Amino acid sequence: MSTDKTFLSVLPDRIVAKHHSRQTEEAYVHWVRQYVRCHGRRHPREMGTIQVHDFLTHLARDEQVNASAQNQALAARVFRTGRCW
Repeated sequence: MSTDKTFLSVLPDRIVAKHHSRQTEEAYVHWVRQYVRCHGRRHPREMGTIQVHDFLTHLARDEQVNASAQNQALAARVFRTGRCW
């Protein structure tokens, strides 16, 4: 049996280790999951500034997400989780 964990399975533990709240954990996992899905399930470390810009534009234009939620999505994307991100 493999002990390799997926990026999204270790993300919550990394967020908790940084002493963020449960609500922050849930929000960050949500936004990272949306970001990954938006880009064909590519790993976040394979993507850069262009994909972040495209995702935020998608949120604003297509999903009509407000600026506060866009900022939260960006914060989730730039959250550093060591070697996984």
